[in-house]
Amino acid sequence: MNKKFKSLSEVYQTGKPQEIIKEEKKPFVPMSSLYQLVKEAEEEALTHTVSVDGGPDVGITDKEYKSIKHLMHDRGEINKYIKLIMSQSKLEKDKAKEIVKVILNSNSSQPIFDYLTNREETGVTIDELLQARNIFAVDKWSNFDPQFLAWLAKYKWVEKGVGMGSGEILVSVLIKGGRKAGASGEKGDTIVNDVELEVKSDNGRLKGQRGYNQGVEASKYWFEQLSGLISSRSELNIQPPAKPGGPEYNFTLSNKGWELYKKGNELIQASANTDTPITLIAINQLAKDGLKRVFADATDQDVMWIDELITRPDFYENTRSTVAAVDYRFAIMQIALYMRIEEIDSILTFSMSPAPKKHYGAVGIITPDNLSEFTNYGTRVTGRANFSAGAGAQGMVLGISAGY
Repeated sequence: MNKKFKSLSEVYQTGKPQEIIKEEKKPFVPMSSLYQLVKEAEEEALTHTVSVDGGPDVGITDKEYKSIKHLMHDRGEINKYIKLIMSQSKLEKDKAKEIVKVILNSNSSQPIFDYLTNREETGVTIDELLQARNIFAVDKWSNFDPQFLAWLAKYKWVEKGVGMGSGEILVSVLIKGGRKAGASGEKGDTIVNDVELEVKSDNGRLKGQRGYNQGVEASKYWFEQLSGLISSRSELNIQPPAKPGGPEYNFTLSNKGWELYKKGNELIQASANTDTPITLIAINQLAKDGLKRVFADATDQDVMWIDELITRPDFYENTRSTVAAVDYRFAIMQIALYMRIEEIDSILTFSMSPAPKKHYGAVGIITPDNLSEFTNYGTRVTGRANFSAGAGAQGMVLGISAGY
């Protein structure tokens, strides 16, 4: 501690001894923080120089350089590539400009521009993309900056309710014959050589513009039907079913789920030795009728998959294998229904989520020919249908992503 010196006469005059001045305690800084400061200082090193109007060279960081790199190219060349992307992909000018800017700021601008110039002669076909299974494994894109590929695959926009989602712009810009859909009567998100493609990325939900009701409608129906059965068979002493609105009626592996088949199994077991046993066939009919209240355009044929699973002795039980079987068949039903409602023949799937890492950059395809075994062609179920009141506008349908 430092002391403010006072002479003896000052002490006698004021009657106050020396004042003790406390030093302000400095915060402790751990070594890890110091190392981080050093690392940041290294990253902020002045790695480039620029000169404005003939003035002296000024040092700038690599981050600053990348932010202005696109300005250091011939404007005529830049406009040429903007027009090229607009012509091939049918994207709007502002979107093409944004793509060119990112290309110029990448570490492989010239290879990318060379590729785009020759896209219609030697570009990657949709079949070559699918054979590679991953955007980072495409041979003709091996000299592209991977950060550019990742950015383009994730690039999306929405304006006034209309836009393009992840994966759609990559197909429109890089795939031979690819372009944005939009001409009168065209279906899907992108067009490749006149083939209409729907694109789903990272848990893309299988819900179209029509043909769907809220998921809770199924829960309400199942609750009403189970309540009626239990009430009419009071001698069985079955407790009332869970009320609709929560997750109890979801087809999920949890304590709060599978209510239709939990109560259904109780009714089946309790009535087995009576004159009027309740059968699994009857419970399955409730399941089918409930699903048709959500999927309004579904036919009896669309929900027949539930009857086909009756042969599983554990179908009405909440087991992992049962849920997996339901997920798979339910997904086939929803994909087929979605393709029929939207009038499309192909769904291209992408995965650009960093976790799990093994699926990052994956690409898959679903067509009528491979629908019954779609998981073998690079598509996986990543989101289950939700029949609760809080499911949201798309919660009642499954989500899909790419992955092998």
